[in-house]
Amino acid sequence: MSDFPQVSVIMPVYNGAAFLPASLASIQRQNQPGLELVLIDDGSTDNSADVIRRLAPEASYHYQENGGCSAARNTGLARARAPLIAFLDMDDEWPEGNLRHLGAALQEHPQAMFALGRTRFLSRTNAPMPEPWVSTNLGAGLYRREVFAQVGTFNPSRTLTDDVEWFIRAREKKVSYVTVEHVTLNYWRRPGSMTHGLDWGKTDLMATIRNSLARRRLAGGGQAAELNLLSGSKIDPRASGAVKHEN
Repeated sequence: MSDFPQVSVIMPVYNGAAFLPASLASIQRQNQPGLELVLIDDGSTDNSADVIRRLAPEASYHYQENGGCSAARNTGLARARAPLIAFLDMDDEWPEGNLRHLGAALQEHPQAMFALGRTRFLSRTNAPMPEPWVSTNLGAGLYRREVFAQVGTFNPSRTLTDDVEWFIRAREKKVSYVTVEHVTLNYWRRPGSMTHGLDWGKTDLMATIRNSLARRRLAGGGQAAELNLLSGSKIDPRASGAVKHEN
């Protein structure tokens, strides 16, 4: 069918009425043909639904009881129809050309299961931010649907590190990916956000890493540290599709 979507964008929403105008506008500025927008309202109590109906009436909208971001992403995956999947949090934004750059990388490297660009960190508090870098942020990537059959979906028990945990599992399975030099996500650090000023030592991050080390030991993979979460089967974009395995 000519109207079948090529890219499904999954956005979990929880009380996001103040942020949705900017994030939705950044998706619409992609001017991407065949785009499906899948909005999962994770039990919002504000007027998020009204904002969505006004600004994105074409979106596939689904309301569910609050279960956390990973549960909402999993619902989005189940409802998405396109062969390529993208994620954007309700309070982040995409720079123009994001999907074009990532899609071109996947087209050039058909063995890559996902493509990642650089994340630009932004703050409204004038706090110093690092230079853009390739991080384990779902919103900076574009993913082939079949990678979720290979790696699995998101772990609802990981409330703050479900994306990190997913990338660790992708590394364990030696999933091939490619990086692009473009900034593909504007990541806002805001007072009141889930990760603003967070002490990561007090989250489930260490449990996530310990679980990964235990799985690797059982599989005979040794006890190498997992801090470089994106080392694995990285495709060198300069090598015409060659896959470089990093340990």
